[in-house]
Amino acid sequence: MINLDYYAAQYAQATINNDPGSPGSASDMDTVVTNALGVLQEMGIYACVLFLSSTKAHSDQALVVRQEILNLLGAVALPGFPDNTRNEAEILSNISENVTRSLEHTLFVKQLVERMLIYARYGAKAKANRSGGS
Repeated sequence: MINLDYYAAQYAQATINNDPGSPGSASDMDTVVTNALGVLQEMGIYACVLFLSSTKAHSDQALVVRQEILNLLGAVALPGFPDNTRNEAEILSNISENVTRSLEHTLFVKQLVERMLIYARYGAKAKANRSGGS
């Protein structure tokens, strides 16, 4: 049995630690993570990854979040992951074929990624508070 909460926390921390922005940009990461969480909750994992791949605002942070989601899926041994490609079409195809095709996988991934994004959101807020951001 694996502890999924451990993986969600680890990849949330990696998301915050790999923020490519300046030390004061934690609020930008918070914005990206909050928006991604909203898309995930309303539309699902495919839409969330598509949003992170296509957003223009804070695109560097969005790509970090997307990559850590893919890394998380690889860590829990979901078929077809890890996906080390940066090709948007291949990433979306992999999500479609290996996640959304199965209702069980879809619900599992949505719950796991939601937990990771919530942890990352709190981490970004804490980092912003430490660096004097809002």
